[in-house]
Amino acid sequence: MSVPTGAKGFTWVPYCWDWINRFAEVIVFGDHEKGRITLLDELSSRLKCTVKHIRKEDYRGCKDANEILQKYGAEQIRECIKNAAVVPLRSVIDLAEVENVDIFKLPKLQTGIRQLDRLLYGGIPFGGVVLISGKPGEGKSTLASQVLVNAVYQGHKCFAYSGELPNYLFRSWIDFQIAGWNHITEYQNKWGDRNYKVSDTNRQLIADWYRGKCFLYDNRIVEGDEKESLLAITENVIMQYGVDVILLDNLMTALDLEGGNAFDKYDRQSLFVKKLARLALKYNVLILLVAHKRKNNFTANENDEISGSGDISNLATITIAYEKGKDLHPGQRLLKVSKNRLFGKTETKGFVLDYDEKSKRIYGDGDELGFDYGWDKNGDGFSYAEDMEIPF
Repeated sequence: MSVPTGAKGFTWVPYCWDWINRFAEVIVFGDHEKGRITLLDELSSRLKCTVKHIRKEDYRGCKDANEILQKYGAEQIRECIKNAAVVPLRSVIDLAEVENVDIFKLPKLQTGIRQLDRLLYGGIPFGGVVLISGKPGEGKSTLASQVLVNAVYQGHKCFAYSGELPNYLFRSWIDFQIAGWNHITEYQNKWGDRNYKVSDTNRQLIADWYRGKCFLYDNRIVEGDEKESLLAITENVIMQYGVDVILLDNLMTALDLEGGNAFDKYDRQSLFVKKLARLALKYNVLILLVAHKRKNNFTANENDEISGSGDISNLATITIAYEKGKDLHPGQRLLKVSKNRLFGKTETKGFVLDYDEKSKRIYGDGDELGFDYGWDKNGDGFSYAEDMEIPF
């Protein structure tokens, strides 16, 4: 059948609709121009029957069927029709065409917690959302920021959003973790309380170490100011700054930047995490999402204890809980892995981890508490209070 009015004229379709859809398949033999076959996209979207097209290689450099007939004869026309291929459905690919990937060799981020890295065959894999949960005040944000420090050390560019800490306090916490206990001065204030400080010289050296490698959402924007979507900002820093490790702390405050109706909070949570998962997959980045646990839970399933929509844990690649446990010292916590989509291995009983108040570092069996991140590579940092004025 010949189309009467060319590639852009589809006025004929309504008159032929019933007749053309009686066929099991239709082959489009449009003009091949600038790498595209005319008619194909429009007809693929408008016809119910199977739509096939002439393969691009069978045009043999010609524009249309007439030119093929003149140059190569009727046999080539028959060959074109014989080899016609089905137009692939959007978002559907042949399983045989999927790339062959060894999941044990995927790029991973070492967390610095040796027991966790061993369980995950070398660290947290990129391309997904990792959920870090725990009850308020039990240290989940400290664990997340320490993972971020290790990401910077391993050469990754990072972006962090902290919905609960002012900018200066987030930086201060990170600086303590990077400095390490031997570069932190301990003193007592006038009330006899034990305090810690990283000297101004050391903080400047640390700042130079992560400059251009770690970015922070500026939460000095006050209510009433124009707020940009956190999802949009996250995608922009991925594209513009080359960021591939993102920390969002935490889910509930992050949602405030997305707008929406307060009455549909569970739908908003689900949609937000779905979009995060798509970003992670699209750009092959790692997104660490901090979320609270329910205040009162009556389930033995760790993944059901996450506060909010059930989709939150369902959409995560890995779910980590960091929490207090029975018969532990006040500074100790249990780290549990209740979901591990990539490798399947979990740890629901938990690893016992210790916390060093001085350096704000979390460490477990085999971890080096005094690990040197290399910020003082020239030996300019001070281990004592030589340049420090003790505050009160």
